[in-house]
Amino acid sequence: FQDALDQAVIVSITDTEGIINHVNDKFSKISGYSKNELIGKNHSIVNSGYHDHQFFETLWNTISQGKIWRAEIRNKNKQGNYYWVDSVIVPLLNEKKEISQYLTICYEITERKQVETALRESEARYSLLAALSPVGIFRTDVDGKCIYVNEKWQYISGLSQQEALGDGWLKAVYFEDVEVR
Repeated sequence: FQDALDQAVIVSITDTEGIINHVNDKFSKISGYSKNELIGKNHSIVNSGYHDHQFFETLWNTISQGKIWRAEIRNKNKQGNYYWVDSVIVPLLNEKKEISQYLTICYEITERKQVETALRESEARYSLLAALSPVGIFRTDVDGKCIYVNEKWQYISGLSQQEALGDGWLKAVYFEDVEVR
């Protein structure tokens, strides 16, 4: 069971001050730190500097009230490489119903975040190319409803983007010029 857990998720347990007192093998492997290097430290050992102070303040305010907190976090391993985790922090209560520890369970999502970044960059390049294109471009959804026109298409058609959206682009079609087969 432990092996399966170590393969699937990153686990750590901290005290109420955030000091790590347990990590699993996967945490050690992804962070590049040995268990001995992690235990007794807090999670700032893997802080990448990506998230602002408010991010961590919200985290602590949430879990110190006994609520579960969840977010995606960019960390940095011992070698200086960044990795992303989808994290859930669960406050653990003692017999007096007081918070005694925090259990953190993370799934590595680095590859997904890299794909998302590449997609955003690709979309930005497409948008720039479409906007600056010397030819008219319009894009429709699967139902033939217009969802985008560039400035050149607006100039050629005489329609604004707002007028072209939905079925409005059909106003720019001269049906007598359409060849019927």
